[in-house]
Amino acid sequence: MAWVTNEPHASPIAQKIARKLGMNLHGITGTGARGRVSLADVQAAARARGLIAAPAPVATPSPAAGPAARKLAGDLGIDLSTVTPTGPKGHATKQDVRDAADRASAPVPAAPAYDLLPVTGMRRAIATALVNAKQNIPHFYLTSDVTVDALLSFREQLNARANSPRKLSVNDLLIKAAALALMEVPDVNVHWAEDGIRRFRAADISVAVAVDGGLLTPVVRGADTLDPWAIGARAADLADRARKRTLAKEDISGGSFTISNLGMFGIRQFQAIINPPQGAILAVGTTRREARETADGGVAFASVMSLTLSCDHRAVDGALGAKFLAALGKRLEDPIGLVL
Repeated sequence: MAWVTNEPHASPIAQKIARKLGMNLHGITGTGARGRVSLADVQAAARARGLIAAPAPVATPSPAAGPAARKLAGDLGIDLSTVTPTGPKGHATKQDVRDAADRASAPVPAAPAYDLLPVTGMRRAIATALVNAKQNIPHFYLTSDVTVDALLSFREQLNARANSPRKLSVNDLLIKAAALALMEVPDVNVHWAEDGIRRFRAADISVAVAVDGGLLTPVVRGADTLDPWAIGARAADLADRARKRTLAKEDISGGSFTISNLGMFGIRQFQAIINPPQGAILAVGTTRREARETADGGVAFASVMSLTLSCDHRAVDGALGAKFLAALGKRLEDPIGLVL
């Protein structure tokens, strides 16, 4: 027959010290395995009740020092235990004392003030997607400078003659030009997938739109078959609904290629992160004026735009990406084909 006891589970030494101090183990919280009361638990409870004194702090030993260093420490009010000795056989030198004095007199930097901003679900999802894309996709980058004087002049002429109250933007023409270039170089209009490289027959172009708390990429579908005004109307509608958070799932899925334009913010050039499973993304910089050599050997100013193509090297190699940028540049520099 086993005896039943209500005594708390405690180590033998804890029981012995508790009995010696006249303490009831029922009043002590055990921190050991399965709530076992240890010697440290008994000592902590005893100190809290004033039954034993707290352990005396261990003094930091002072390093050995010569008379000159000791005198300097006294003059400067420096405790030798705070001095880091660098002299022979661990002796503190006068310079060690001066260094300790400098440390003691140095101002303590104030903790920087900051505001902790909550991470929205959209921002967290974007962060996860970008980390995965950057870690798992072998990015490489190709940059081409395109002269766009003809494009800017062509846009002005189209807007002057159009009956629509909405004016064409440079981005509308860029989307059209990229769509036509993708039809000419279809091996860039692809997705990387485990079962193979999926090459698409239509240019469904995702357009990066900045919204509060993140970035959305609604899709202008069949941009290769639309004229610039239709592209502009669809892009404007998608951007408006993106900012109002009224896009449907089908509005932001299935794009075959992405354009990210930061030119309106004055950004000269940047490298965008690929939007998987797409094979490439085009980063568009601002238009700037540069001096260029003319055909007759003179110098004239031209409007220049930098285009950077980020490629997934598994699907798009360097020569292929360069061929796409060349096709795109040709259409931007001779823009009449964008409306024919």
